[in-house]
Amino acid sequence: MVDVSLTMDRLALSDEELRYLDQFLAAGDRAGFYLAYYSMVSSDDTVLVPSEVGKREIALQSKIATFSGDVGAVAYFANRVLQESRGAGTDESDYDGIYYLSQQVARSAYNSIVDDRNLPGTGLISDLRFFAASEDAWANEGVSLLFPGRFLKTAAELDFTPISTKTLELVNWIADQFLQTGGPSRQELLDFVATDGFYAAALVSLYVSTPSSNRTGKETTRGRAGDIWTRSISSKG
Repeated sequence: MVDVSLTMDRLALSDEELRYLDQFLAAGDRAGFYLAYYSMVSSDDTVLVPSEVGKREIALQSKIATFSGDVGAVAYFANRVLQESRGAGTDESDYDGIYYLSQQVARSAYNSIVDDRNLPGTGLISDLRFFAASEDAWANEGVSLLFPGRFLKTAAELDFTPISTKTLELVNWIADQFLQTGGPSRQELLDFVATDGFYAAALVSLYVSTPSSNRTGKETTRGRAGDIWTRSISSKG
């Protein structure tokens, strides 16, 4: 028989439910983890924004983990930039790969869920805490500056100043390169964008948010990310 506990008038997650979630991560199934957790909290009737229970952030993270939709395309390509410029075998070699970091983000979210349940709480963490777990994962790897999700955080907080500033810096740098040398080489653009996760997210977001008459029908995320790659980065050099 499962012991059921109530905290703050909410049903707390059981040990069995936590073990169930952990099984997904042990198998590397990040999407399964997010969707299973979502099913555990989806009956909550909270309608606050940001919600006391992070249903919106869970849905967002499931798209990022599976590279689905526009936000998944942004995540995939932004991390692709970081992989090529700062991954294994490069001069920096401080970026351990999108799949590794995606797993650490999911594990960090799980740890936050467990910590909340053991407070004692419920294990039903907020949108803000769910997102903070992503930041924690990148910080724990020593690459917090490279976290492209900082772009999403400022947008969620409706503070678009950092987004506008970083996007303008990127555009101005590219314009200067065209004036000085006829345009940046592929590697030069990679190296500049990979100095800050904000730049990587800004570059691909500009593309994803711009309508194109060449797009017809539903595109897969990987296909779109590849299209972004070939169309937004000069092949010069």
